[in-house]
Amino acid sequence: MSYRTYLCKIIEITFNRFPVVLNIASPSESIVRERKGRLLSRQGLMKIRTRALRKGVWFEALSRIERSIIDLTIRCVDQVHSNVLMKTVVAILDKLLETLEEDYLKRVERVGREIAEKICEIAWLWGNPQAWTWKYDLRFVKFLGTNAMNS
Repeated sequence: MSYRTYLCKIIEITFNRFPVVLNIASPSESIVRERKGRLLSRQGLMKIRTRALRKGVWFEALSRIERSIIDLTIRCVDQVHSNVLMKTVVAILDKLLETLEEDYLKRVERVGREIAEKICEIAWLWGNPQAWTWKYDLRFVKFLGTNAMNS
């Protein structure tokens, strides 16, 4: 494969659980396009904004200017076509989705730690002397928290 063919190749990746297509047009410029236009359309942006508002991270994670950019994009554009606007919106959405995921992971760890402490106490009462070390195992805590959150 030649260098020019490689640069024009379309690459599919996952962008924070959303399928995204990267069209590499030149070495200095990558154009981000979302498959079927869900993420960078009015409906996709409204869905993410609603989710962030409900989780309480809309005002914490984004500055006033970033919130305004998303709000104006929702009001004025059906589908994002401008490369400059697209890069700006993707950067803002990356920041917002990362914050949403961090919030979920914190809740998973908090819930998992509570359950792990109860399990450790019960196992210790049953005679297992190593049970007190279980609550310090982060993988065990995340496992318990994920199971509790998903059930």
